[in-house]
Amino acid sequence: MEAVLDKDKTNKANYTCSNFHFQTPVNIFFGKDAVSHLPEQIPVGSDVLLVYGGASAKFNGAYEALTAIMDSSGIRWHELPGCIGPYYRYVEEGISLCHEHNISCVIGVGGCSCMDIAKMIAFGAKHDDIWEYLTFDKPVTGHEERLIIGCVPTYPSGGSEADASAEIDDTETGRHGSLYGFFADFSLLNPEFTFTLDKVQSAYAGIVTFIQASVPFLGGSFPLTDSFGLSIMNSVRNSIAAVQKNPHDYDARAAQMWASAMTTSKLLYCGKQLSWCFSLYNDVEVIRLCMPLHYRQAFTVLFPEWLRAIAKYHQTDVERYLTAVFPELAGEKDLIQVGCDRLRTYFKSIGLPVCYSEYGDTPDESRLREAAEKLASDSAFTVDELVDIYKSCMSQA
Repeated sequence: MEAVLDKDKTNKANYTCSNFHFQTPVNIFFGKDAVSHLPEQIPVGSDVLLVYGGASAKFNGAYEALTAIMDSSGIRWHELPGCIGPYYRYVEEGISLCHEHNISCVIGVGGCSCMDIAKMIAFGAKHDDIWEYLTFDKPVTGHEERLIIGCVPTYPSGGSEADASAEIDDTETGRHGSLYGFFADFSLLNPEFTFTLDKVQSAYAGIVTFIQASVPFLGGSFPLTDSFGLSIMNSVRNSIAAVQKNPHDYDARAAQMWASAMTTSKLLYCGKQLSWCFSLYNDVEVIRLCMPLHYRQAFTVLFPEWLRAIAKYHQTDVERYLTAVFPELAGEKDLIQVGCDRLRTYFKSIGLPVCYSEYGDTPDESRLREAAEKLASDSAFTVDELVDIYKSCMSQA
């Protein structure tokens, strides 16, 4: 039978990424029509709680698109605005709204903080003892009762829209809580909602995704998974360059958004041995105990120096990573030093700070040591090593 090629659907000069549906534990709808799938994801008669941050959700079009589709579909909705960080006070307020309005679905709109808060609210609305789960005093199986969870990322980087985790800080008590085992039920990914991100925001979003794709690449070699990860890293670098030139480049925005979801969907973890790599996610919290930094700010400064230090124990893996990211360095005599310097230079070239002094006053060695002592039990490094890594991150040489 002769194959028939529909030429009307191919080879167009203005061809862009097509809309698609992808199902993992999360029902993901991707594309310009993503929000149109919202009504089919929640039961008829549901009350929805929208969780979002500042004015960006209204500026980028996400808020208008979501509320319009709910209004036209007869879905009752309520809102929790102003969630500007991963803080437990917003979770408490959201839980109260859920009880007051008999909410059945919580949707996080924005970056990872808003999506994590939505996950926490959906779980906490069904559990009075939420902190016993968040501090692991009670085990989480992933089958506990909760409300329906939806995610609409407008700052794709950390990948909460596709992963099963959420982080929260209680600023009143100093407690940190983690909820693992709960994926969103659905995520609606429209790259157009990221058009309003400026050059630096776009760079941060891309580099956080780049680093999160780097972590599993480091954890031993499995060629097929490595190829997936390297493809994501290269695509992200290309997309950063493209959106900094043209913030309305749909394909570049789509690449960033899909890469963010893929880095936390477990695809890049298949066949990997990852235990020591995850130390990065613990180690980044040292500076956040000392300075009021966003995760992205702490993460991007630390990574080149963390990589330089971990090479003492995992030289082969780090060299394999650096030659994959920078093929022109193959055969370089001092590969670790040159490659980590190259990473730092690249981050600076796209507008990101490369030392913590660019964010304000930095902690002294005693403060760093105090913070490192609190976290070293879950690190691949000793307290002294953590302090030395951070000392090298404080100012530009």
